[in-house]
Amino acid sequence: MAISIGSAVGAGFSLIGRRPLSVIGWGFFLYFAIMILFVIGFLIVGLPVFAKLSQLSSQTPDPSQMAEVVVQVLIMLWPALLIVAIGALLLGAVVQGAVYRSILTPDQRSWASLRLGRQEFALVLLSLLLIPIVLIAYLVSALIGGAVIYGLSRLQGAVGPILVTVFVIFYALALMWLALKFSLAAPMTFAEGRVRFFGSWSLTKGHGWALFGLAWIMVLVIIGVSIAYAIISSIIGALFTGGAVAAIMSSTSGANPDPSALMAQWPVLLLAYLPTLIMGAAFQGVTQAISLGPWVEVYRELRGSPDVAQTFT
Repeated sequence: MAISIGSAVGAGFSLIGRRPLSVIGWGFFLYFAIMILFVIGFLIVGLPVFAKLSQLSSQTPDPSQMAEVVVQVLIMLWPALLIVAIGALLLGAVVQGAVYRSILTPDQRSWASLRLGRQEFALVLLSLLLIPIVLIAYLVSALIGGAVIYGLSRLQGAVGPILVTVFVIFYALALMWLALKFSLAAPMTFAEGRVRFFGSWSLTKGHGWALFGLAWIMVLVIIGVSIAYAIISSIIGALFTGGAVAAIMSSTSGANPDPSALMAQWPVLLLAYLPTLIMGAAFQGVTQAISLGPWVEVYRELRGSPDVAQTFT
């Protein structure tokens, strides 16, 4: 079965058109849930750390005591880092699953398709599997690539730089090829409710060039959307912030008002920042739809609905 690049690129935009409120809801959920997660981590670790540091600053610095406090602070950071890391994986899997569910099983619309079940936990397990694999593959390839580049760069004349350039291009294309071979692992994992890492290798067989073209088109699309968002949000932010500053200046009756007078107007400044905050949260959902939609659409074209996909396993 062939891959329709046009349908894949348009999958995210089609999803935004069909379910704009759900897409915006995903963005707000992800934006504020991660913010709450960081606040929880700070309350668990940040306050005790500041207490330790304040005690140390009130005393005469002692190298051994400072080293002991630094070790204690590092030990105290681990619970917060673990909570934030696991929480971020769960939140990401919930939103990722909502995008996949909206395309594969669009009838499940309640609660903006947000769930936390077997499929989402399977996505978390896949992420936990991918993280060490990606790190190891990157480190090993970087060491080998660095040795090859060093050897080629020592060649005399123009041959060395030319070969280095060719090798770097080949190295980048090889990494991209590997990434594309496993690009359908997440949609497969979600659809089947279990980790399907190597299954993506078989499913993408014979579709390398189509996936290669799709990947580059999506890079351009995401860059274009990001630039458009940056321009629009900057203009809106400047308008609201400028209006708030002008209002504060006129209310304080002075070209250089006292800083305390400016701080007293913090509700106005907060309201001025609110449109930027709302746009940033909404853009999170738009980004999720545009970036994840194409790959789940490719999976849908190759395998069909999750019910059909079960027959392949």
